[in-house]
Amino acid sequence: MDRILEHRLAEALREDAVHHVSAFGFARLPLLVYFGSRLDDTFAVTIYQRHRSTEAWNWPDNPAPGTSFTTAPPRNLPQGAEEGVLVLNVSGSIQADELPEHLKELPRWVINPAGKVPSVDVIDSLETLSEFTNSLRSMLSSLEAQHKHMQTLHVLAAAPVSAAVALGRVHDAHVHPKMAIYDRTDGRYTVALEIS
Repeated sequence: MDRILEHRLAEALREDAVHHVSAFGFARLPLLVYFGSRLDDTFAVTIYQRHRSTEAWNWPDNPAPGTSFTTAPPRNLPQGAEEGVLVLNVSGSIQADELPEHLKELPRWVINPAGKVPSVDVIDSLETLSEFTNSLRSMLSSLEAQHKHMQTLHVLAAAPVSAAVALGRVHDAHVHPKMAIYDRTDGRYTVALEIS
């Protein structure tokens, strides 16, 4: 996001000129997470995404029942671990052997759609986006309550744009560990940016 645009957005929000934001994200995943981190929860935000099945941006008026999400915690979390990994398998699947070498031994949380195979249209309604957001909040709250010593959460995501923006919104830099957001380029995951 251009610094001038970011400054103007922050200025408008401080002046209470904005009471609701409709967010239509279209960028690389790390930038969408960053964008979401700039949209705090002091005002209403509706996040939209382009649905591949319909090529429309609007959410359906009569959606099917929402999909819930499960969080698989690490098998063994060493006391005092200062780094962890969050894998979001929403629109696709990231396998353990795809992780960069320095992340493979870190404690890992994985969020998946419950009872569904990850696919590009899993988040097909505001209800499902809300379920995903609640899963993120719950995971981050658990991390904050039980692992206050954690400094960095490495995030690798196969997720639609709405999920990326939601991730940025739920992260609280005052409470949660900084997030190192990875991007997949040339078949490898590398850190694109950090949010703290």
